[in-house]
Amino acid sequence: MKPLRFAKQVTKRYGDELSRLLGLPASQVSFNLSRSTDVAETNGRNITLNPDWFKSAGRRDAAGAVVHELTHAYQDAPAAAYAAHGKSYEAIADAARARLGLGSGAGYSSRLERRYTDESNRAFRQDARQLAAGTGGFNVPNAQPGPKPGRGPGHLRNTGANANSKAGRSAYAALAATTAAGYASQAAGLQSEYTKALMAIQQQRGQVKAQAITARADARSQALADAGSAEGDAAQRGIVGSSVAAMNQAGVVESRGAALAAIAAQKGDALAQLRLQKFGAQTTLNTGLMDLQAQKAADLATLQVQRYQDGLTAQANFDFKAAYQDALKRLLARGKKPPGTDPRGDQGDGGWQFSPAYPGMGPRPGDPEYDWRTSGVGGPVHSAGPHPQ
Repeated sequence: MKPLRFAKQVTKRYGDELSRLLGLPASQVSFNLSRSTDVAETNGRNITLNPDWFKSAGRRDAAGAVVHELTHAYQDAPAAAYAAHGKSYEAIADAARARLGLGSGAGYSSRLERRYTDESNRAFRQDARQLAAGTGGFNVPNAQPGPKPGRGPGHLRNTGANANSKAGRSAYAALAATTAAGYASQAAGLQSEYTKALMAIQQQRGQVKAQAITARADARSQALADAGSAEGDAAQRGIVGSSVAAMNQAGVVESRGAALAAIAAQKGDALAQLRLQKFGAQTTLNTGLMDLQAQKAADLATLQVQRYQDGLTAQANFDFKAAYQDALKRLLARGKKPPGTDPRGDQGDGGWQFSPAYPGMGPRPGDPEYDWRTSGVGGPVHSAGPHPQ
């Protein structure tokens, strides 16, 4: 199977049907290949396929994988919505392939998947459109990227990968350019080592075959020499055509057969060893790429957690400042001094002193409480300058 050609054939075969099923336009999508993803992942309307997985997968499962990713591409949902309702997006993509008769993939068992699979076409279209608009889904985010425990890679649960691939237009964290380049360099190094191993194995295969050809030619030449020697001996002894001469010729033929069989066995053993070496090289490559992907996912998860914590802190600070300033406005409107006023009275700064627990949150020029005279309430002008100690 040629993955790119196969994916385009699946799109041509199922694209319009999937569009009608989802109630969404059949967007123009593009496909590319990369071994950096486990199976496949979608970035907007660009779908990346792992060529090794598609070459080894059955056609029905591979077609279901393409339809799963096409569902993501046709929905092209906001990444923030995907981050919040990741399980809903993955479940409806699995349900779409199931409803088109392409199987549900390994690990199909969640209640969401069954719900989307069993509901009416009208309800399914409604759910698909709401998810595409970022207004639907259930509050069950996928915090961990990649397949869940017990789920095969064919299930295409690229939960974090799909969200992280949209980092350019979402709140999801993205690796620094140097870090991403480092991972790409390591992946390229693994691929280079694999290519070198394959070239060495191919060279050894050629040597084994050449040695077998030479050995067979030598065995035939030796057999001809032995046959000639046996005929000469029979003529010299005057027993040409006798049973003894026939036995000598049969021995020559038997020796030739044994020699050729030994050469074939030796060649077979050598080629089997080379096949094992090739399998070992492939295993080394896959293990290295998987480890690299796991480390990359861990780095992304760490960045996302930090981004999430930073967002919570920023939101908390914003909410506190808004509430605090709102309370100050109400106090000022009632003609009262704000909390935290210096008990020693006005010492050149109008008595303005905020709690040290929240530095930098004092009044600023332009704030209603910066100047009591602008608030419509009489009183001294309050400076935002430093408070003398």
